[in-house]
Amino acid sequence: MTDNAHEDAEHKVLKAQLLERSAIIDGALDGIVVIDDCGTVLEFNRAAEAMFGYPREEAIGSHIVELIIPDKHRAHHEAGFDNYVAGRSTARMIGQRIETEARRKCGEMFPVELTIIEAVGTGRQVFAGYLRDLTERRAMEAKVAHQRDAISHNEKLGSMGALLANVAHELNNPLSVVIGRAELLREQELDSSVKRHTDRILTAAHRCADIVQPFLAAVRQKPPAQKTFSAAIPVSAAIDLVEHAFESSGIDLRVEVSPGLPALFGDDGQLAQVIANLLTNAQHAVSADPAPRQVTVSARHDEKSNTVIYAVADSGPGIADDVRSRIFEPFFTTKSEGSGTGVGLAIAHNIVKSHDGEIEVGIDAALGGALFELKFPAGISPNNSTDKEGRSYAWDLGRELRVLVIDDDAEVGRMIAELLYHEGLQSEVAASAETALSRMGTVAYDVILCDLRMPDLSGPALFETVRERWPGSERKFGFITGDSLDPAAARFIADVAAPVIEKPVSRDALLSFVNGIVTHISE
Repeated sequence: MTDNAHEDAEHKVLKAQLLERSAIIDGALDGIVVIDDCGTVLEFNRAAEAMFGYPREEAIGSHIVELIIPDKHRAHHEAGFDNYVAGRSTARMIGQRIETEARRKCGEMFPVELTIIEAVGTGRQVFAGYLRDLTERRAMEAKVAHQRDAISHNEKLGSMGALLANVAHELNNPLSVVIGRAELLREQELDSSVKRHTDRILTAAHRCADIVQPFLAAVRQKPPAQKTFSAAIPVSAAIDLVEHAFESSGIDLRVEVSPGLPALFGDDGQLAQVIANLLTNAQHAVSADPAPRQVTVSARHDEKSNTVIYAVADSGPGIADDVRSRIFEPFFTTKSEGSGTGVGLAIAHNIVKSHDGEIEVGIDAALGGALFELKFPAGISPNNSTDKEGRSYAWDLGRELRVLVIDDDAEVGRMIAELLYHEGLQSEVAASAETALSRMGTVAYDVILCDLRMPDLSGPALFETVRERWPGSERKFGFITGDSLDPAAARFIADVAAPVIEKPVSRDALLSFVNGIVTHISE
């Protein structure tokens, strides 16, 4: 018998042995591919057909490398396989479960789990590969990882929220006093110099309030204010916040705002805070560089996509690729200890998303440093605001209204009462819930403005007491709060559908708030 005839006989015996096992092989859930020592496919089960897209008849007799091995792995596979067959090396893959890549008939690459065994007792070297498609598992792992990251993100924001709630409450009380007193002062007959100083006090106080609000809004996951505004406003407001810091550090800040920008819909204060945060980060990025140091902020309208694009670019070192994917994580920062908290960009990211916008990070072609682009859908044209003289309040009808202001911070209570008094309302102040209950026992108030958080008896507890003692009087309540992060307080407000206004309280916001309560009572 010739050598070729001998090999053909062995091949026939081997095929016969494989056919006897075909029922088991075809019933396997994993793909099974059997090859000989030349790499020729001898068996290709149904699961392998479904996995790779080759019918069994086409696969059998093909070379394994050309069939399912990706191009980038072919040379390595052939070298290792040939050396093992020739006895020049040991195969570290034999009997091991590994994860690698394979190729479908359509050319698609996909992850597989592969185990290779060498069949013995066949008279020649035969290898069986057991393959499992990992595409769905990888997708599920990615989904779980995304959910885990989201949970971690929310937990971090939650812990930050607990701190911010206390900070906001303590800060918003004195801010209410500063804003209210400054507004009262501005109404008096003052010379131009004093009025100018008063306006600056108001501007600074409102800036402080604007700094707190985006953090609270992000922690609450509260939607932004819904109003129409000129797209140029957030840039000018952001410049007001950071201009002095740039001037004092000697950094060239250039502003490029295209004329005739369309309007946006949302919260201009939040967007201004995002741009201000990006400008502050850019300032820090270039601060250690030699002159000239430059930061550019721009706003333009992309007519094709009908989006407003804000861009902040700097001449600094840029952002490394490994950092770029993490910069929006809460508490992640590349700044030195004491220079940053890692919460600014996380908050900025949330604010942008809440406005249906996008934030992209890259390298600025002109300056060579970092580039942040914010993209927002353009809204409708801004409505002209109504001035104070154009407003009409319920108490303009000549009806005398009595208002009780309940706040454990006496200065806040007095300031609110004075603002209302200057608008023609009779207002009194109670520094505790017990004092308020005593007053309500003898005086019929038209409106009750109550702080939510008080030490002796909370606003919700006072509300329930009033509802029990004087049914119907609960409709007169409006709540004033320095924060609304407490879950119990939020549930209470939702359950009773009571109106709420947040500190710091401006005159216009307060009057509109009281007007809403009076209108509701009169209906």
